Amino acid sequence: MKNFLNTVFFALIILFFVMFSLSNSQSIQLNFFGVLLKPLPISLLILLPFLVGVVLGSILDLAERFSLKREVKKLRRELGAREEETKAVAAIDTEKDSFS
Repeated sequence: MKNFLNTVFFALIILFFVMFSLSNSQSIQLNFFGVLLKPLPISLLILLPFLVGVVLGSILDLAERFSLKREVKKLRRELGAREEETKAVAAIDTEKDSFS
């Protein structure tokens, strides 16, 4: 079900981009610090920065995920060590109780 919803959402996004591009196909020429750039469609000038932001955001998200996965792995190792320590202390307490 989740895959189906993801597919539908992705298809709607693509449909939106296609409709937006077809509605804004006029070309404009930009002047960038005195340099005239080649004429480009308005839709490209709007969607390109958006897509660059999506890609950069995804890369930063992946970096954060890898960092968090490393931290979780480290904390699980620490938890395992603490659990072993707790078991050892409980075993020692049990031995002391049995000798008393």
